[in-house]
Amino acid sequence: MPNGTCATITFGTSVTNTCQGGSGGQIVVNGVTGGSGPYTYSKDNGANYQPDATFTGLAANTYQVVVKDNNGCTSGATPVVVGSNPLPSVFNVTGGGGYCSGGTGVAVGLSGSESGVNYTLFRGATQVTVVAGTGSTIPFGLQTVAGTYTVTATNATTNCQ
Repeated sequence: MPNGTCATITFGTSVTNTCQGGSGGQIVVNGVTGGSGPYTYSKDNGANYQPDATFTGLAANTYQVVVKDNNGCTSGATPVVVGSNPLPSVFNVTGGGGYCSGGTGVAVGLSGSESGVNYTLFRGATQVTVVAGTGSTIPFGLQTVAGTYTVTATNATTNCQ
C-alpha cells in the first residue's frame, strides 16, 4: 500500500475482438497519465500485473483493467469488453466427379456464399483460387487436376474463418 496521496491515473484502451469461440482478442492500454512510471497493467481487477501494456490471447469477455504506477498507486478498474465476431456460414462444395484426360474439366463450386467473405479453393494443401462471396452460389471454374477439393471461408474484415 502506498504512503501518502496518490495522483489520479487515467488511461485509454484499444480493443481487437476475437472470432466466435476463439481466443484471439487483444486489449492495448494507451495514453496513461498521472502517477509515476514505469507502469504495470492488470486485466483481472488488480489480481495479477504485467509490465507489458498489451494483453493478447483473450476470449470474448469483460475484463477489469487496472494500471499501477511505480509507487504502488492504482487507477480505478475500467471494464473493457472484448467482443466476438461471428464465423462465416457453412456451405457445401458442389460438383466434382469423374474426369477424362483431355476433357474440359469438372465444375467445382459452392452451394452458397456471403458478401464480405472470401472463399479459397484448395486441392489438398495447394491453393487453387480465391473468389469473393456474392450472397449466392459461386463457381470455382472447371478443375482438371484429380484430388480432394476443400474450401475455407475468411471474413474480409475480421479475418474470422
